[in-house]
Amino acid sequence: VMTDEFSDRTKRGSLLATIAAMYGFGNALIYGLGTIFDWRLTAGISAILPLITLVIFYLLPESAIWLVRKNRLREAKDSLNWSYGP
Repeated sequence: VMTDEFSDRTKRGSLLATIAAMYGFGNALIYGLGTIFDWRLTAGISAILPLITLVIFYLLPESAIWLVRKNRLREAKDSLNWSYGP
């Protein structure tokens, strides 16, 4: 959803393909780490990026489209200014 709302239409397909490739790379990386390290350490390493992502998503503003649908136009303008600049 974030990719759809924040990306340009011409770049959206390549961004979605990149996301799918990163999922595959992440799986291969964790399987590789699992052959080297104990399962507990591997699980801890694999939990770091999702936790960082959770914190980043918490800090992001609401999407402008959602705010407009809720009739919160001033906040939608602020969200667009944050995303794309003034």
